[in-house]
Amino acid sequence: MANASLTKVNEQYWASVQGKVKDWIQKTDATVLVLYIPQPTKRNPIPTLKFEGSRKLKAVVESEEVRSAISTACSGPPPPVKSFKDEMVNITIQPWTMQVKRCIISNLVRQYMELKYGKKRDIWGYPSLKPEWWPNGTDFISPNERRTVEL
Repeated sequence: MANASLTKVNEQYWASVQGKVKDWIQKTDATVLVLYIPQPTKRNPIPTLKFEGSRKLKAVVESEEVRSAISTACSGPPPPVKSFKDEMVNITIQPWTMQVKRCIISNLVRQYMELKYGKKRDIWGYPSLKPEWWPNGTDFISPNERRTVEL
């Protein structure tokens, strides 16, 4: 009995979602597709895939091969969830190229200028604007264009 009431509630939610999707498509001509596979029941052990969406995408789902593939994918157990740690093992760190180093320096100076002076652009070449952390004996010039200001 509880399963039957749950099925009824799910069908009511699905009807609500269908209405919202139809309104969305009518108002904005959105390209959207929503799929729903009801829970299996004794009466319906293999539920039918339900969908609502724009005409372009409905044509894709109406294909029997696609519907079968979606139902098969959704009927089995979910794939195991990989942890972030597992993903990090596969990352290989490439050595920093000159381009990466120039980008880092440019971003640091840009953020410094924005925080300290409220400027939203790089101001290279002015000794008075050189950051405190800039290395002594190194000209304050753009690492990308090597431009400086003629004083």
